[in-house]
Amino acid sequence: MKAMRYPIVKISRFLLALLEKSHHKVAEAARRRRERSLTGLARLEVRRHQRLPFRYLRKGLLMGLVFVLVTGWIFSGWPRIWQKPRIPPEIQVAQAAWYNSSWQYRKKITIDYTKVSATLTNFPVLISLAEDADLATKAQDNGNDILFTSSDEITKIPHEIESFNGTTGALVAWVKTDLSNTVDTVLYMYYGNAAAANQQNITDTWEANWKTVTHLAKTGDDFDSISGTNAYVQTGTVSSVTGKIGLARNSDSGDANYLQKAAFPVPTTITVMGWVNFDTQLWAYMRPMSREPADAGGLDLEYPIAVGTNNFRWWDGSTLDSIGLLALDTWYFIVTTNDGTTGRIYINGSLDNSADQTHTDMSANPLYLFRSGKGISRGMDGMIDEFRMYAGELTAEYIQTTYNNQNSPSTFYTLGSEESEFSTAIEIRAQNYTTSVSSITFPEAEPGATVSNPSNSENETQTFGSAGMAKPVITLYNGGASTLTIWYNITTFTNSVVSSEYYLINDKGAACANGDAINNAVTFDADTNTATTIAAGAGNEKDLYLKVILSSVAGKTGTSSLTILGETP
Repeated sequence: MKAMRYPIVKISRFLLALLEKSHHKVAEAARRRRERSLTGLARLEVRRHQRLPFRYLRKGLLMGLVFVLVTGWIFSGWPRIWQKPRIPPEIQVAQAAWYNSSWQYRKKITIDYTKVSATLTNFPVLISLAEDADLATKAQDNGNDILFTSSDEITKIPHEIESFNGTTGALVAWVKTDLSNTVDTVLYMYYGNAAAANQQNITDTWEANWKTVTHLAKTGDDFDSISGTNAYVQTGTVSSVTGKIGLARNSDSGDANYLQKAAFPVPTTITVMGWVNFDTQLWAYMRPMSREPADAGGLDLEYPIAVGTNNFRWWDGSTLDSIGLLALDTWYFIVTTNDGTTGRIYINGSLDNSADQTHTDMSANPLYLFRSGKGISRGMDGMIDEFRMYAGELTAEYIQTTYNNQNSPSTFYTLGSEESEFSTAIEIRAQNYTTSVSSITFPEAEPGATVSNPSNSENETQTFGSAGMAKPVITLYNGGASTLTIWYNITTFTNSVVSSEYYLINDKGAACANGDAINNAVTFDADTNTATTIAAGAGNEKDLYLKVILSSVAGKTGTSSLTILGETP
């Protein structure tokens, strides 16, 4: 960098000297002409006053010249040429925030704001993973150590685990959080604490207005997340099957096989939602859900209105029929609402139909799934998943967001790669073995980190380290009391900057003899995690060497990173 500035400095000084010389000649000639007509004190007074404007003029000219020179250098392209290729192996250390050091691992969950229809509070987000090798090997087999935090990476938020498979890492969980429709919402999933008790908080996952939430993921009697008990009592056989979300329940024998929940209050406004899948049309008015007395109308969903038709009916004091049609053997997300005066039907997140409808209070009657309260030729042949009842009318935006989340969890959010807290026992040090650093950028880094002959030439070797590789790029030092195994990851350079790159970790003092010796080292990529054992104390450090060979780098920049993943005793 200094070498490039020297020509500019010399040119600037030369131009300033010419300007000064010219200015003095003009000023001196003017002075002599005036002095011929002045004598004594008058002459001295004039000389003093004549200097003042020339002094300000000179300062102005000097500042203008400096501005022109600096501006010209910036727009000449020299700064960009100097910086290319920018090859900064960046060393990352401990996370800025970590929930608790007893939890060894975490993953970042980023919820796509474009899938959220409005700003929503206390929303139960579905996290559904078909499999996860990291959870399978590092979480408890029952998932008790799995927990979630807000975007600050520390504040624990309520969640309920519907199911977890400790062999495959498959997870279905519900996490309570606020959502934005203008910026992505970030959560963190922590795991890897063999001693942790159950981290679920099922009660707080669901706000008070939820009157019943059943995932229908069990066999026999089924669980109600609101009461915290197996409140849905099975009669006959309602089998457990693969559902829309995890497991679901299936009944295929008419009125004799159903689930029943004891009476509970129904408010004056209501939302009923669930996933349904009809196998056949046994008869008209099959009831996925019913809350009605044996001798009168009540609150229920009915399909089909007549055998051979494919629309369904929401009965709440009066009838409201769907416009949309339901095909057999297909999952549909059905939501019905009543605000006390108007009933509404939603199919797969979108409003289907609405009409005047006065809500009927059915608090004295039990709730049935798969059959009618009347109990005669109304049983359902098909499957139900995620049945819920809410005390109030949920908005269209809430319903649409719920559908987006449950219908396609993998597009509703993205799951980041595994992260690990970096213990303070391992330090990243510069070449002098004494200075702890959090990051090093080459070739500008201090102290002691250099690069040989930085330029844009293709196929030129860039060697990080000094004195013919006699010194390393960085050193890993164990300041703890016992030997640790440090896991690290080194990514390849981005943007096709290099044709080859080599890394080598040696014991302290076992330096490479020259730049070529490092060719015997290993190449790394983002999918490779490597471990090295580091004994405690001075003299046991591990040295990292690096060499890359540049490829087609014109107009490109490139980066590589060394990430400390974690350590184990």
